[in-house]
Amino acid sequence: MSELTVEAMRQVGIDVRSQWSKHVGGFDGQSFDYVITVCDSARESCPVFPGGAQLHWSIEDPSDAEARGVPLKEAFRLAREDLRSRIDSFANQR
Repeated sequence: MSELTVEAMRQVGIDVRSQWSKHVGGFDGQSFDYVITVCDSARESCPVFPGGAQLHWSIEDPSDAEARGVPLKEAFRLAREDLRSRIDSFANQR
């Protein structure tokens, strides 16, 4: 996990140092109510999980920020806030 991710989450009181990415193959055969992808490449390669709705939220990849002229720290903060807003909205609709 990148240090910029750790820092962006620490700013809002969340410690993610013990978290890690899990390969989607580890969830084969499981069913979910919702599967939410957050990057376009994941949307293209994500398998269909039985029994649930598949949603896609296109979140700007903060690691590509400098190519877009956005400072890296700001890009990670923006991605965090975009995700927070979408999660809050999603949770409030349930």
